[in-house]
Amino acid sequence: MTESQGYNAFLWEAGAIANLNDLIPSDSGILLTEAKGINDAGNIVCIYRNTLSGFYGVCLLTPVTPVPLEITDYRLTQDGMSLELHGGAGQPLAVEYTSDRAQWTTLATSTNLIGRRIFTDPDAKNSTFRAYRARLVTP
Repeated sequence: MTESQGYNAFLWEAGAIANLNDLIPSDSGILLTEAKGINDAGNIVCIYRNTLSGFYGVCLLTPVTPVPLEITDYRLTQDGMSLELHGGAGQPLAVEYTSDRAQWTTLATSTNLIGRRIFTDPDAKNSTFRAYRARLVTP
């Protein structure tokens, strides 16, 4: 998290930068000026400026899931099976695999704000069959 010269709050995650002002309505009268902290659920504490009054305040951004959770890209690399997931922003998710179409094993769990994650299964190269799925984890 950082504050730019233009006083916009940004989030740097997984090699991508996001202007947090793009996540709120443009006609809100609020300018997010600095991101101060983020928790595992993706909630972000920000300092904002009311563009009408000029007063500053503190707010909490709570993420929502803008797109369904899905595996959008996959490829076998020298490191293993690489899976790119989109969706589930701010919500805990699990990536699972099966080799027998019956028993699912968790490969990884994650929570992030932006809703884009890449996972690698290094053991995929040693398997004759492996299916994958992504699901939101209910608390």
